[in-house]
Amino acid sequence: MNTENQNIEFKESWGRGIEKICTLCKNYGIPEPEYTVHPGDIMLKFRAVARIENHTENHRRLSRLQREILVKVQEDPSYTRSQLASMIDNASLSGVISALSRLQELGIIRRVGPDKGGHWELLQQS
Repeated sequence: MNTENQNIEFKESWGRGIEKICTLCKNYGIPEPEYTVHPGDIMLKFRAVARIENHTENHRRLSRLQREILVKVQEDPSYTRSQLASMIDNASLSGVISALSRLQELGIIRRVGPDKGGHWELLQQS
């Protein structure tokens, strides 16, 4: 019986760890890992993302939405405002438009090209 209880505790701990990793990724506005379950193991794949801190000294003052927008734009600079709003939890189109405007005011991001066919560009700070 002892062995059975230990296995249950291990499985619970194992499952909570994945949940915690995903929650922390979401809280920090970075992509959640992709995970694949194989018999006897689980594989997590993290995508490398340029550090947002490199783009502004005041990154901690950015909202969760602004940080998530930066992550999404790093993934694909051609995302539209409405695509960003639909991909980010609890984000409205007006909220995304406002957050993008603020990021542009701060000199962190800019729009290159027309609304249709253009893309977002992260600006490097010197």
